[in-house]
Amino acid sequence: QELNKLMVWYGFGRDGKKGEKTKKWEEVLLNRTDPPSFTKWTEEDEGALANLKNGVIEMKDTALGRLEATRKREMHACVPKMDKDEREAIRRRLDEADAADALRRFANMTE
Repeated sequence: QELNKLMVWYGFGRDGKKGEKTKKWEEVLLNRTDPPSFTKWTEEDEGALANLKNGVIEMKDTALGRLEATRKREMHACVPKMDKDEREAIRRRLDEADAADALRRFANMTE
């Protein structure tokens, strides 16, 4: 248990067999490796954690949301470089998306 804590503290992680962990710890001791620095957990940190636990996480604040935003920016950057057929294909996809949105709005109005 204590060895696992030391492994995590020194950045080795929890994985591995006890013998491997013991060997890594012996290397740390032999090399007189200083422990990694850390900052003391504050009330401000505790408040931020509580907000994260209790708050609503929006898609834009996730890795997937950021990736999606990046892809959209990349698509916008590519449009000027597309030929006429590629732009027309994009227009068709946008028209399909607009039609699907209209159907969803209509379905929501009738419920």
